[in-house]
Amino acid sequence: MNRAPGQKVSKSLKIVASMLVATCVSPGFDQAGARAQETQTPLDEFPFIVMCKVKSSYLAFHLSRVTKDHTAIYLASDNMVGKITLHGHAEAVGGAGGGNCLGKTLDDLRASGQARFVKSQ
Repeated sequence: MNRAPGQKVSKSLKIVASMLVATCVSPGFDQAGARAQETQTPLDEFPFIVMCKVKSSYLAFHLSRVTKDHTAIYLASDNMVGKITLHGHAEAVGGAGGGNCLGKTLDDLRASGQARFVKSQ
C-alpha cells in the first residue's frame, strides 16, 4: 500500500507507533529501577564510622566489610578490630581495645552519636 507524498499518516498507524515506543522504553525504566535497588547492599545497613574513646584517645573505626551472616567488621589505627551484628553488641576482636563502644548495640551507638552513616545522593 503506497501513500501519496504529503498524505497524513493514519490514526491507527500512529497508535501502533506509540505502542512500539512504549514497549521499547518500558524495559529501560524497569532496568533502571532494578539497578537502583541493586545498589542497596549489606554495607548500607551499618554506620560507616563508629567513634570510640579508648583510654585517653578517640578512635574512628571505619567499616571494612560485612560477612554473609551480616557481621560488620570495623578497623582503627594500631590494628584494632571490632565487630557488631545488626542485633548484637559491639565486641573487640583479638583483645581489648573497644573502649566505650564495647557491649553497645547499633541503636546505642546511634543514640550516643558514635555511629556515623554515609548517605548516597
